[in-house]
Formats: sequence, structure tokens, C-alpha cells
Amino acid sequence: MPCTLLYGDGTMVLSLSGKLKNLKSRLRADFAQYLGLPSKTAATAIALALRAASSVLLDGLPFSGSPLRGAQRELRFRWAELTG
Repeated sequence: MPCTLLYGDGTMVLSLSGKLKNLKSRLRADFAQYLGLPSKTAATAIALALRAASSVLLDGLPFSGSPLRGAQRELRFRWAELTG
């Protein structure tokens, strides 16, 4: 699944509380609460998304060098935000 990070765009497609960048775990938790999701349901949804994301290998795409390394670095940061 290609992402816009490879093209230098680090914004999210949809905003949460008006933010398109640097979304922290707390913001996601607040959004789940706003939707009325129980915390267990929200945690399950995040775990499912993490499992799906972990199967994506950017190395298989026709990108190399700085765009690829930058995207991988940003995705590692986002992963840490979700799991931390």
C-alpha cells in the first residue's frame, strides 16, 4: 500500500481535531471516546490496524534513497506513537 510519504507529503488524509500532522496516541484515544467507542474496542481497532500495517513492505515499491528512507523513518515514528 503506497503512501504519500514517499512523495514528501507527511499529512494525514483526514484530520483529527483539526490536525493533519503529528497525531499523538492521546488524540486518537480522544477521537475514539468522541465516537463513543469503549476503550477495549478502540484498543482492538488499533491493534488490528497495526497488524495490517506491519505487513506492508515499502522496499517492494519502485522507490529508493532519500524518499524511501524518509518514509520508513516517519512510519517508524508513527508506529512508536501508536504502540507507546
